[in-house]
Amino acid sequence: MSCLLLKRTLGLCIFCLSFSIAVIAQQNISENTYRWSAKQTQQNVPINRFKLLEGHWTGEGLGGQCDEYWSPMKDSLMIGLFRFIENEKTVFTEFMYLMHDSTGWLLRVKHFNPDFTGWEEKNKSVNFRLVRTDENRLLFNGLTFEAPDENTLRIYLAMKNNEGNYREERFVLKKVK
Repeated sequence: MSCLLLKRTLGLCIFCLSFSIAVIAQQNISENTYRWSAKQTQQNVPINRFKLLEGHWTGEGLGGQCDEYWSPMKDSLMIGLFRFIENEKTVFTEFMYLMHDSTGWLLRVKHFNPDFTGWEEKNKSVNFRLVRTDENRLLFNGLTFEAPDENTLRIYLAMKNNEGNYREERFVLKKVK
């Protein structure tokens, strides 16, 4: 076998092996959310990829009205706020940090009751590690943001019930101009 043919064959085998490992490492939790292997590495994500989140969004999710606000990225940090309203009453709010740490991009969320008492312990948060992006999606472990156009933001969240089963919550938000 010629050296060139051997290199091409070896290259194709490595590509197929890498692809199959990536497919095995990714597992659907729900239709639009994924669980990722702890060993899977995050791709290098340019900061401008997060621009799809910026702005004020409003719409429906969890059976009520939702508002979400995202600041522009500065110093590798985006700050977000979320409010959930049901029957014209605020049920809970969230404070969100999208930040870069030593492992990669991480979305940290803290929940609050309407009286500003927190759900999580003082130094704890609900964390979603970014593992992959594509043209219009940010895929975190258990959470997907999708922007089919510049005025629509869909959020898919895998929520675990007491029996250990997951259900997908879908939020459909429109940009407020």
